Amino acid sequence: MENFICAAIDIGTTTISAVVLDILSEKQLDSFNIENSSDIPTGHSYERIQDPKKILQLVRALIKKIYDKYPRVISMGFTGQMHGILYLDKEGNAVSPLYTWQDQRGEEYAEEMRVATGYSLSAGYGLVTHYYNMKKGLVPKDAYTFCSIMDFVLMKTAGLKRPVIHPSVAASFGLFDIKGKCFDSDALSKLGIDIALPEVTGDRVIGAYGKTRLAPAIGDNQASVFGSVRDEDGSVLVNYGTGSQVSVITDINTAQSPLEVRPYIGGRNIVCGCGLCGGYSYELLENFFSAYAKALGIEDKQYRIMDDIAQRAYDEGKEPLCVSTLFKGTRENADLRGSVMNIGTDNFTPEQLILGVDYGMAKELYDMYRFCGAGERRTLVASGNGVQKNKVLQSYLKSLFGMELKLPAKGEEAATGAAMYSFYCLDPSPETMGDAKSCIEYLGEE
Repeated sequence: MENFICAAIDIGTTTISAVVLDILSEKQLDSFNIENSSDIPTGHSYERIQDPKKILQLVRALIKKIYDKYPRVISMGFTGQMHGILYLDKEGNAVSPLYTWQDQRGEEYAEEMRVATGYSLSAGYGLVTHYYNMKKGLVPKDAYTFCSIMDFVLMKTAGLKRPVIHPSVAASFGLFDIKGKCFDSDALSKLGIDIALPEVTGDRVIGAYGKTRLAPAIGDNQASVFGSVRDEDGSVLVNYGTGSQVSVITDINTAQSPLEVRPYIGGRNIVCGCGLCGGYSYELLENFFSAYAKALGIEDKQYRIMDDIAQRAYDEGKEPLCVSTLFKGTRENADLRGSVMNIGTDNFTPEQLILGVDYGMAKELYDMYRFCGAGERRTLVASGNGVQKNKVLQSYLKSLFGMELKLPAKGEEAATGAAMYSFYCLDPSPETMGDAKSCIEYLGEE
C-alpha cells in the first residue's frame, strides 16, 4: 500500500459527520460536519421519521468532498444512529421512510413482545417498530427486508442489492442472540415475524467503492468505544451526547438490568448502561437560565456563565444539591422523573443547582457501572460534547469512578472509530488492531 488513509461517515439523527485518518502517521487529517436536514414533518406526536433518499444524497456529497481532497482512500467505514429501520424492496430500493430510534410507535406492543420472548425491548427498536407496522397493516406491500440507515447508505455505495449488517447493528433491532451472533428464530416465530432479515456478518470487507474497500457499518456506541479506548481491558468509557452511556469491553454474554450486552468487534462484547438524558440534562438547565435571562432582555446562551460559577463553587468546596437527572425516565420505566432534593436556606443557589445536575449526570452512569462486573479498571475515558468542556462534570466523574481521566483529543469519536475499524477489516489481526489504535490521542499527551 502506498498510503494508509482511511475515512468514515457517521450518520447521526441531527448531523452527518466524516473523518479522514492517516494510520501510518497516526493523525486525523480532516473532519467534516453537515446538518442532517432529512426530517419529515408528521402529524403524529409519537412519530419520528426521516427521508433515506435525502440522507443518501447528503452522504454522497460528503464522500465526493472527501475524494476531491483525498483521492487515494484505501478503506471506508460507516456508523450512525442505531435501532431505527427503513424497508427495502428486492432490488434494494427504499420503500419507506427511516423510522428513527426516537420513534415511539411500538410502545403499545413492547411489553407484549417482552412477555412472549423474554427479551428486553423498547419502542424505537427496529423489530418493535416492525411489529407495530405488521399489526397495523403498515408494512409496505413491496417490502422484502429492512436495515439501518447506515447499512442502506453502505449498500448503495457498494452497489449491492441486499444489506449485509454487523452484529452491533443487528442487536439494536432486538430479538438478537448475543452468544450465537444471530437473530433468534424461535422468538421471531412466537411473534409471527417472517420478513426476510439481513445477513449478519463479521469483521471483513463487504464491498468496494472504486479502489476503496468498504467495511460493515457498526453501531455508533461501538464505534465510539473503538475510536476512544486505547486499552480495551483496562478502561471504562463514558459518553455524553444528547443521551449518555457507560461502556466496558468484555467477553461476557449476559448483564444485570438496567445494563445490556451489545456485540463489539473481534468477537467481543460491550456491557453498556444508557441514560436517556445525559448531556440533555445540562441543556435543560441552560434553557431554564436562558428563559430568565431573556426576561431581563439578555438573549445570549448561558453555558459559559454556568460553567464559570459552577467551577468557582466546586473550587470553594460547596456541596451540590441532590439532583436526579432522570428527566425522561429510563428505558425500563418511562414514567420516572427527575427531582431536586435536600434544599435548605444555605444551599438554594444557582451554582449549587448546577453542581447538583453535574453530579447527577456523573452518578447516573457510575451507579450503572457498579453492576457491570468488569473487574479492576484503571482508566476512565470521557468522550462527547456534553463532557469535553464541562470541567466540573469531569471532576465528579474522576472522583466517583476513582480512576485516571482521559479525554480524546480530536472529537468525532464515532466516525474516528468507524474509520479505524475499516482499516482493521482489511486484515483482522492483533497487529492491525494495534496499528488502528495508535491513532487514538488523548488531551495532554504528546
